[in-house]
Amino acid sequence: MRQVPKSAYLCFTKGSFEDTLAGHSNFEWSLFDFNIQDFLSLSRFLAKEERPHARNAFNAGLPFFLLPHLVIQDGRVTEHAGRHRATVLLDNGYTTMPVRIFSVKNKDFPDYIKAQENAKDPDFTIPLPSPLTLDP
Repeated sequence: MRQVPKSAYLCFTKGSFEDTLAGHSNFEWSLFDFNIQDFLSLSRFLAKEERPHARNAFNAGLPFFLLPHLVIQDGRVTEHAGRHRATVLLDNGYTTMPVRIFSVKNKDFPDYIKAQENAKDPDFTIPLPSPLTLDP
């Protein structure tokens, strides 16, 4: 029997979908519905949980106030944030989560995304996930 994806959409505050990060003025962004394991595989390898903040917040029933993000340049992830949140969500049965992807302005989003050079498998590549549509 096929497993139905469990989205972590509701594990994030409403404001997290509206706020953007400072320091990315040369980039445009969009939201994508991301497979959590793919997000972790694209990011720098995390051998163990170094900081318990995300797990403590989740266990206390608090929503996350920042969306995970990836910065893409020339089809490769160059920066990320959200591995700890992703790990906590995966450990709690979630399979997908919202991710903000930043890409260089005036360039189309790439058809494929390649992992960071310091990922466990730097050759790991996935097709660009589906855009996330937010319910009105």
